[in-house]
Amino acid sequence: MSDETVDRLVQEVSDLLDVSSVGLYEFLELQKDPDVARRALDRLLSDQGVGLYEMRWPDSGHVRRLHDLPSDPWRTPAPDGTYFAIDRESGAPDAGNAAS
Repeated sequence: MSDETVDRLVQEVSDLLDVSSVGLYEFLELQKDPDVARRALDRLLSDQGVGLYEMRWPDSGHVRRLHDLPSDPWRTPAPDGTYFAIDRESGAPDAGNAAS
C-alpha cells in the first residue's frame, strides 16, 4: 500500500466533499483495500471542518454526529437507509434542523 494510493483517494473524496457528503462504503467502491480506505479516512477526519456522521438515505441532513468510528464503518446503507458518512461541518444540516 503506497502513500500515493492514499493521496489519490484523499484527493478524490475531498473533491466529492465539495459537492456532497461521502458514504464510508463509497471509499471501498473507489479503493478496494480497506487499509488504504482507513488511512485516507483518518487523514480526511484530521482536517479541520470534516466530521463523521450517521445519515439516512435519501435525506441530506445528519442524523447525528459520531465521535468514534463504528465497528462496521464500511457497510452499505441498512434497510432503514442509515449509513455512515463524512461531510464538511458547514455542509448538510442536522436532521432536526433540516427544512422539510
